Amino acid sequence: MALSRPLIALLLMCAAPTVVAQSANIVIGNLRDVVFGTVAPTSGSLRRITRLCVGLDGADTYRVTATGSGDGGDFALVGGISSLPYSVYFSDRPNRRGQALKSGEPHGDYTTRAGIHRSGCRRRTSRLTITINDQDLQAMPSGRYAGTLTLMVSPE
Repeated sequence: MALSRPLIALLLMCAAPTVVAQSANIVIGNLRDVVFGTVAPTSGSLRRITRLCVGLDGADTYRVTATGSGDGGDFALVGGISSLPYSVYFSDRPNRRGQALKSGEPHGDYTTRAGIHRSGCRRRTSRLTITINDQDLQAMPSGRYAGTLTLMVSPE
């Protein structure tokens, strides 16, 4: 008789309000929900990459503050009484992994490569990477896990 492995369905919803501050307009484009789908704990680490556009008008550099929906704003997907931590990386280049973000801490000195147009951002200038460690995944009971990641972008 084969031993069956529990399956885990994962969804991370991303939110990024458009910020207007100090006469600098900021637009975030192409930010979508990150769906990991149904996975078996033996799948290894999971990673999803979203290439997005951060456009500024009136500023050259910006900072990003990320907050998760876990306890105290932690980066975690929640399912019942269990939570599954994840890591967040951000880069102002679409082909680089970027630096690890810590929840609630602003990370800055990012440079914009896109202006704002009537239709919003036109080019994917930045990269958001979400990673779930395989050891954390293997320790989780089967179930549905979901969470929200909020990105706040502000001019420097």
